Amino acid sequence: MTTTWTSVIIILIASILYERIISKVAKLTTTVYLHRSLTHFSFKLKRPAEMIFRVSCWLLLGSIPREFAAVHRKHHKYTDIEGDPHSPFVNGYWSVLLGNIFLYQSEAKKIDLNYWGKGVPTYDWLDKHSNLGLLSGFILVCVVFGVFGWLLSLGFFIGVLFGAGAHLLLGLDYLLATGLVNSHCHKRGYKTYKDADAYNNRFIAFLTCGEGLHNNHHKYQSSPRLRTGERWFELDEGWLLIKFLDRIGQIESKGPEWPS
Repeated sequence: MTTTWTSVIIILIASILYERIISKVAKLTTTVYLHRSLTHFSFKLKRPAEMIFRVSCWLLLGSIPREFAAVHRKHHKYTDIEGDPHSPFVNGYWSVLLGNIFLYQSEAKKIDLNYWGKGVPTYDWLDKHSNLGLLSGFILVCVVFGVFGWLLSLGFFIGVLFGAGAHLLLGLDYLLATGLVNSHCHKRGYKTYKDADAYNNRFIAFLTCGEGLHNNHHKYQSSPRLRTGERWFELDEGWLLIKFLDRIGQIESKGPEWPS
């Protein structure tokens, strides 16, 4: 019995660590790759880093980069007025907080990708099979945890349950975090730049690798850094990763708002 409970504790800790670590990977993929690099052209990644992010996007997010960029650019064009795809003032606070993904998907079906998605690369096979990516990621995690459960003498099926639960929590975590940015950061927080839309929220920035510094972003949309200068209390993990990528030579070119 003691051995069984030890195995349960081990696989529980493993599932929690998986959710926490891969959640961070998903959010960094969103903010660094989809948002700052592809949508706003803050910088261009070299091919190796780009493909790692693209596969991460395919397996964890199911997002089509061109659609993401198009919807987000339209959000900046019509921030919090009619035409904004996901505004708490237009769609309602709770609709954006809890249904942000559905608002994105609805807009992506009708938006003019040639106009709003201009300049964003397409990955034909991955783009056409985005749902297969999500399913593949889910199955991969279930199999890995199933084998882990078998090795711990808990059984393959028990391991699958832990893996599936961790992956589903990861999805809920991600959807809630992105919903908070598009809802709460347009209603509450502090403004560093009074002439820019949205608000900064340090807690949401912590949850989203910097995306909660939303007022800063709306002021300098093409900046790869969302924090204001070197303010220690504005945590921007996305910018830390970008600086690391630059240091190891994975930034091909830098946009005009790259910090000096």
